[in-house]
Amino acid sequence: MQRDADRPVIEHGRPEARTPTLHHGAVLGRIGLFIGCVLLSVESGPTIGLLGTAGASSPLKPSAVGPVTSIALSQPATGIVVDAGELLLQHGCTGTLVRPADLRVLGQTGSCSSGNVPDVSKINGAPRLRLRVSFQARGDTIQVEHLDVANRFVVGPVLMTLQNWSWNHSAGPVAGGGSVWIYGLGSRSPGQLVEVSATTGALVHRFRVTLGEDPLLAADATGVWMTEGVWGGPQCSSTCVLDHIAPDSSKLVVVRRAPGEGDEWLMLSGGRVYLDIVRRVRAGDEQSVIGLDEDTGGVFFDTPARFLPGPTFAGAGYSVIGSAATGFFTLAELRPGASTPSTVGCVNGAPVELVRIDPDTGVQSEVFTFPASLVQRDCSNVPLTPWQALSYGHALYLLVNSTSFGAGPYSQLIRVPISTAS
Repeated sequence: MQRDADRPVIEHGRPEARTPTLHHGAVLGRIGLFIGCVLLSVESGPTIGLLGTAGASSPLKPSAVGPVTSIALSQPATGIVVDAGELLLQHGCTGTLVRPADLRVLGQTGSCSSGNVPDVSKINGAPRLRLRVSFQARGDTIQVEHLDVANRFVVGPVLMTLQNWSWNHSAGPVAGGGSVWIYGLGSRSPGQLVEVSATTGALVHRFRVTLGEDPLLAADATGVWMTEGVWGGPQCSSTCVLDHIAPDSSKLVVVRRAPGEGDEWLMLSGGRVYLDIVRRVRAGDEQSVIGLDEDTGGVFFDTPARFLPGPTFAGAGYSVIGSAATGFFTLAELRPGASTPSTVGCVNGAPVELVRIDPDTGVQSEVFTFPASLVQRDCSNVPLTPWQALSYGHALYLLVNSTSFGAGPYSQLIRVPISTAS
């Protein structure tokens, strides 16, 4: 039965009580607009040494094990996902399947149709659903498709219709606890959040929420967690709010309020919530990595961001990949002397390093520096986008460009083995 929770009950402090569960890493996904219909093919490429030579810094606590390998893409990719245990390099309506262990190409998938066709994409964590976005002159319609008893995808009703610009600055879908959540940016605040069944695609709840442009959503067995982002500039007026909704609940819970401009990323793993919050101080922007307990909302670390990317153009953020078992990873510009983001400006062409965030303390360490031939800093682009990289098995997979750090399409695929040791 559908229940409209346009005016949800607000509680402060502790999230709604629930049975403790064992949580697996949940990586925040964001829908990228993939354009073009070019088939991908991959050529063999070099093996990178475990440690690069560019820059003066040395690794503090390496997590990579074994050789780091890469392949050059003869046709650029716009994103990477996991599909039935294989890597799927995407380019619009087509893609290439790659074996994770050795980056061997397995074949092409997908086809292109002429005309204005809907964009249909998989939903991580909800294999029986697909997201369907139809871009039309009167607005973008958002629907889900679900598998019926005959194992065929059936298109469901329209969940929301947004202005053309609005969907590109919305968020989701994210899946967890038997539900899928999708956020739509409203032409006027607030926006709307819909919860649908991960099995049938049926609408469960509809909420009105104030999250601004490009918010951050993550979900696991405990439900969906939400906060304001910084992708389009500061979204918090002066205080950032972390919200939570349990599966099949009409109650939105305010877990935390903290001074800030916005959050750069949000991750759930191992029963904990992780985020990077940006605060305005006299000297500029100041960042901290924060870890919270999912059940109590209590903070177990608040660590300065010494090696992480600072807000760039218009306050745009960055993404991380990984889990509480492996640690979290991102790409960052190499900063001599480990200067903080608030005091160091971006330098085009600077070396790029892989940085690890310890899941127990928030402390960051430099893993290694990439050779300049593979990737260099480009200050006009976001350091790491959500569709550019993923963690799968015991390795990280990153799409990079040597000339446009963070932006696609991408010309190289890199595999970085990692260990579960902290």
